[in-house]
Amino acid sequence: MQRVFKDALISSAALIILLIALVAIDRRVRERVELAVRGDLSSEVRSATAMAGEVTRVIVTAVRDQSIDHAPMVVFVFAATVLVLGMLRL
Repeated sequence: MQRVFKDALISSAALIILLIALVAIDRRVRERVELAVRGDLSSEVRSATAMAGEVTRVIVTAVRDQSIDHAPMVVFVFAATVLVLGMLRL
């Protein structure tokens, strides 16, 4: 568990360093970050967020419907995934 936490911390640090570098180098990125921090999100971001929410809702609905229709296959795939992850020791 400690290794997972360290890996997540390293990944987060790498993303933060990348964002800081992009903000320092590119004016457009700096402006977008400033807008996001102040809370002045553009209509593009709002529409993209709404679209992502709609796509997520459709995917969840489709997965739920398909899992109900194909319950034995879902159980098999879940068990196979657990066994593979157990073999890989993730």
